[in-house]
Amino acid sequence: MPKRRQVRRTKATASNPKPILEPGVSKHGGLYQGNSANNIHPDGRKSRILNPNSEEGVLYTVKVTERPSKSKKSEVPPPQSDKPQSDKPQPQQYTISKIRRPDHVTWASRLCASFGIELNLNNVDTHLYRPSKPLAVYINWTFYASFTAVFFSFLVIFFVLCLLFAGFLALAGHFHPDCMVVSGDPYGTNPASKFSDAFAMSWTTFTTVGYGNVYTATGNDFDQSDSEDCTGVVFLCTLESFTGLLYAGMCAAILFGKVNRVQSHAHLTFANAVCLQYEDGGIELVDDDLSDSDCDVNDSEVEEGEKKSGLDISSVSHKVARPTFRETFKGCPVLKFQVVNDFCNKGGGEIVDGMMKVVGIKAKTKDGKITHSQYVRVNLVDSEHPFFGRVWHGVHILDTDSPLLTNSAKERIRGEFNGSWPEEWLVKPEKIRRKLDFQSLVITVSGISNISACTVHAYKRYKFQDVIIGFDFAPLVYENEELNKLEVDMSLTHDVREQHKGSGEDLKNVHIPLQDGQNLSKGSGLGERGSSTLFHASTGGNFSS
Repeated sequence: MPKRRQVRRTKATASNPKPILEPGVSKHGGLYQGNSANNIHPDGRKSRILNPNSEEGVLYTVKVTERPSKSKKSEVPPPQSDKPQSDKPQPQQYTISKIRRPDHVTWASRLCASFGIELNLNNVDTHLYRPSKPLAVYINWTFYASFTAVFFSFLVIFFVLCLLFAGFLALAGHFHPDCMVVSGDPYGTNPASKFSDAFAMSWTTFTTVGYGNVYTATGNDFDQSDSEDCTGVVFLCTLESFTGLLYAGMCAAILFGKVNRVQSHAHLTFANAVCLQYEDGGIELVDDDLSDSDCDVNDSEVEEGEKKSGLDISSVSHKVARPTFRETFKGCPVLKFQVVNDFCNKGGGEIVDGMMKVVGIKAKTKDGKITHSQYVRVNLVDSEHPFFGRVWHGVHILDTDSPLLTNSAKERIRGEFNGSWPEEWLVKPEKIRRKLDFQSLVITVSGISNISACTVHAYKRYKFQDVIIGFDFAPLVYENEELNKLEVDMSLTHDVREQHKGSGEDLKNVHIPLQDGQNLSKGSGLGERGSSTLFHASTGGNFSS
């Protein structure tokens, strides 16, 4: 293993992050909280109030209803509620179905509709595309299945079609044996090989191979003068060869679509967890050997300057103090997402004009039941990467504009603590977790592949249990001194490191309240949370601080 040297990983905008959302303005098109009674925006436009109960950043809300049980209703009467029963009648619910009158639907109109000609001009679905359901189901399945499964499905369909046409050819050869020639003899000369001869005729015709050992008879075969009796056999073979051409084209189109999907998939690796960080990490990532070119000064020039001025500047530090974590993010924790390019150690595998987006999924409950499901936009500090070649960290600030915090927590941060988190909230990871309000997070990355020049994308879904508190991702980039270039240690993609000793939650003895009210406790040295995350000690390389 080549010797590694730490590499500084800083961002130009890390010390001055731009605000995620302007106060009172929603980026997705328009919830303005009016500053006056007339709801007038400060720039003179009229504000739009979508819903007084709507949250800022919500993309859309889906209502969740209860489905009636399919089992027989219990004879036990439902428990009586203490609330007074309202005399207001319940709203009625109807199912709208489209009725086609018999006088407008005839065999002629159906035949014309199959050819794209609609005779009923009053039908609003005249030009609605209606693909064949079995064919659509099969084609969609081929995109979900593997190449091996698709190949075997092609093989099964090929044999089924060949057997089907072989049966028809065997039947035709039974009535007209002189219309099929098998090795120079009429069909059926050897009764034991009738079906095998018909199958050989079928698959050679279907694939248009045409070996010549089995073929349709012509007028010169067997001194046959009346060739009209073989018209049915010739038509059947023509239909089978045309079907074979169509089947070969369909298989090629499906394989081309699967290859195109492989090309449109971004070769990225997402970390298995999301880190929630609220303090500086325990490792210093600044390399003392690296310095800014603007600050490089020749030693002789420094000594000459000392002699001329008579000043001793040996005690002056040339290091510029970096802002702390709390100063950078104004006292708020952050969620970090890590994405690694699989072609990071190869040239030409970059993603150009990369775009990272995060969507949060929240569930609104009432009386212990889910009533609404919301998709919320999770804004990132830097959501664009012009040349994504190695590692990309998406950062979301958990401040008053974050849709991933509870409403009570945001109100207290905004009102009582002047926009930052109080120290008492950051004492225990359990307190931080209770301030979060989401079920899962979906992160998507898209861009243009430098390899195929195609638009590529990839996504990853994280559950609430995948968020670990008090950790940051382990450094991946190191300098390969043998090759004199920077490389990424892919074995450390899923490694995380505590902010400092004892600041993160204990991943070996996990006791985390899940969002459904259950508790999970493990004490076996392997921490487990839910059904998606397993924690164990890292076996990857170490970076000395």
